[in-house]
Amino acid sequence: MKSRYNIASKLLIFFNLFIGLGAVYGSTMMFLAPDGHLLRMEALLPYFEALPLHEYLYQDYIFPGIALLLINGIPNLVSSYFIIKKKNCGNIISMVSGVLLNLWIIIQLVIFPSNFLSNTYFIFSFIQFFLAFMTFAFYSQEHIIFDLNNYKNLNKNPKKAVVFFSRVGYTKLLAYEEANKQGATIIEVKAKERTEGTLGFWWCGRFAMHHWPMEIEKIDLSTFDSVTICTPIWVFAISSPIRKLCIDNKNKVKNVSYIINHFNPLLYKSAVKEMDELLSTKHKNATSVTSRIGRVRRIKNILI
Repeated sequence: MKSRYNIASKLLIFFNLFIGLGAVYGSTMMFLAPDGHLLRMEALLPYFEALPLHEYLYQDYIFPGIALLLINGIPNLVSSYFIIKKKNCGNIISMVSGVLLNLWIIIQLVIFPSNFLSNTYFIFSFIQFFLAFMTFAFYSQEHIIFDLNNYKNLNKNPKKAVVFFSRVGYTKLLAYEEANKQGATIIEVKAKERTEGTLGFWWCGRFAMHHWPMEIEKIDLSTFDSVTICTPIWVFAISSPIRKLCIDNKNKVKNVSYIINHFNPLLYKSAVKEMDELLSTKHKNATSVTSRIGRVRRIKNILI
């Protein structure tokens, strides 16, 4: 599977360097010609009178050049360096840079007449922020720490099972932690549809929106005395592979618990009720877990 982080980071580096080098060039021209003639901006100086302290800071382009270099130049170049070195802090700096560029252009749109360059960079600021956020999220997802050596208590109790489906890795991590705590057998639900990557994300969303079950490799849970089912939430409902698992095991599981993993800070009691209905049973307990960009944020017991 192609790394979504690598693809997004390359696009982000391009935008960072484009904006950063452009800012360095612009500030250099301002330093070389404070009256703005190298950039053909002499006629714009009177518009700076709308800004506070204009009589001290905006008599020429020296201060705007310094501000351009510090706000849009250096941060974008620094973030590009860190992203190339595969440091997640570079993505955070890029998000901040996108916000700063947006504010910079808003100020320009307030004091200057509308122009193509400002309008274009206004759009660039949103693209940069979006790319930086996605790159940050992809980095966190692809660097989830998972080491089997941390789970030495697995499979010690063959009558207990922890079953999970995980598209990215969050739910897998939770399932292994639970199975290790119980000494249970760990079972991964494997879908026959494409679920990996960005295309898999949209394909899974299609199934989730229609509440369709997704074909999986057959799993029989009737041999276990206790089962914990771990599912991510897709479009405010249980994932389609877990829906199919529950359908296939109706009336086969008597002692069942759930771990619901999701992005939004909700309890998703409806997902618990749906699994009870599909399995034709009553759950023993259920836990709601909020996971965001690689971190487990909050855990709550669901009382129904």
